[in-house]
Amino acid sequence: MGAWGYKIFENDAAVDFISFFTANPSVKELRRKIRAASQLAESEYLDSYLASEVLAAIKIAISLTRTDDSLPQEFLQTLGQLKTKTNSLEIKEKIFPDALAALHRIKTNSELQELWQETKEYAQWLNEIEKIAKVIEQE
Repeated sequence: MGAWGYKIFENDAAVDFISFFTANPSVKELRRKIRAASQLAESEYLDSYLASEVLAAIKIAISLTRTDDSLPQEFLQTLGQLKTKTNSLEIKEKIFPDALAALHRIKTNSELQELWQETKEYAQWLNEIEKIAKVIEQE
């Protein structure tokens, strides 16, 4: 049985992305993943798996600029190593604009949004997405 919860790291796709990312952590990979959603044409399909991976990538990018207690404990060592090699200004200038576009796309036009809309936890999921956007906008 798969994991499914309204918080970003409560689903299989996000956990899979963390595992993949831990093997080869790089800001370039975060940017590539986030751009996969932010640059997708409105008419193109954004499936739930990719959307979940993008949300995980956005949370990781945020955690490179500030403390984020929502990340899985087993990922913190990798994050610490990547933080020492990362310029937070680069994240804010080169990733955050795409992250905001990706968040908008995910919450308004994605399979993940459609799936959550069918549940009782839709409002909580939407709140999680909006909280992430607010964090980025404050940077």
